[in-house]
Amino acid sequence: MLCMFLSFVSCEQGVDKNDLYVLEPSEEYLEYEIDSDTEVPQFNLYTFEDKGIEYLTFSNPHARTILIYELCSGKFIKKITFDYEGPNGIGSWLFGYMVKDFGHIYVPSANRSELFLTDTTGFLKKRYDYSRTLDGINTVKAYYTNMDNTQLTFIGDSLFIPQMLNNRFGDRMVEESVTGVYLNMLEGKVSQFPMNYPHLISSKDVRNTIEGALTFSQVYDGKNFVYSFAMDENLYKVDPRTGSIKKFLVKSKYIPDLRFRKIPDDFSQVLKKTCETADYGNILYDKFRKVYYRFAYPETDLENGLNFLKILHSGKKEFSIIIMDEEFNVLGETKFPPFTYVPHICFINEDGLFLCTSHFMREDYSDDWLKFQRINLVKNEN
Repeated sequence: MLCMFLSFVSCEQGVDKNDLYVLEPSEEYLEYEIDSDTEVPQFNLYTFEDKGIEYLTFSNPHARTILIYELCSGKFIKKITFDYEGPNGIGSWLFGYMVKDFGHIYVPSANRSELFLTDTTGFLKKRYDYSRTLDGINTVKAYYTNMDNTQLTFIGDSLFIPQMLNNRFGDRMVEESVTGVYLNMLEGKVSQFPMNYPHLISSKDVRNTIEGALTFSQVYDGKNFVYSFAMDENLYKVDPRTGSIKKFLVKSKYIPDLRFRKIPDDFSQVLKKTCETADYGNILYDKFRKVYYRFAYPETDLENGLNFLKILHSGKKEFSIIIMDEEFNVLGETKFPPFTYVPHICFINEDGLFLCTSHFMREDYSDDWLKFQRINLVKNEN
């Protein structure tokens, strides 16, 4: 079923005649009105389903609020506000979270390795401690954004919790850090996910680079996890049942090579360099069309004096999306025009891929509306 949409605004893209498939902007839009107390989301946005109806949800991080809309109609449903401290306190901010349904919302603590179960009341019903694994490893507290698209994911009775690099390992940080842990929701036991960070750079050197966090995106396709690391041309498919890991080279035609860059002596240039550096972004799975999408950010040049922090949070200057089948064969790659979409604020449903058009450098930008354009996957007829 198609949703209700707005009028069409065309844009140009980069398409290679050798591509089997391309991503093509449609004439169909979705929009959501935002109140004056809420910021246009730059960090977290998800969809979920409850009783057969699709919903869109995003957070206002520093206000510690979750907003929920009917996805197709755009109707505002609910704003949930959490306390900073006290019996219903979650800490100073709220970034990534998971809405299973209206009665089960999982919110990470901002202060410790702890998850809260809540609902649309904002009251905390239960707390889950995942601070230490069965192997005696102290975990990293949750901090998730769609900029890297690491997500809480249920696998049976266990909740997969992504993990950043673990500083407790010191000089073995890259080699020893796991990419996630499992929290058994019934028994409270915590076990390690069977994949460590790849050895892209030594622990000694990683903190001296702009890309030092070794960020990754991860998606669960119903059987396997697939990982895309920002500074790695490979994708990794991990079977959580057996622990087997398979590697696939999936390289963007717009990124000739990847290079870790040292932090510049002039610290004011760090944000600019971060915005300009080539890397890979989110990995998404489209279960309706049986394809994966890998976002790529080619190297660019930006003039001085721009708001680089806002550009970074809006998805850099330009990006492409690599299209793959379920065996990770590349079917095509579509490049999108600069400063047109916020690529990490997106979602997939039965109708297609929806990219956020609420980019602050667009002429039609308004902070009163969150807008999306449907992007169609089509055979290349060129």
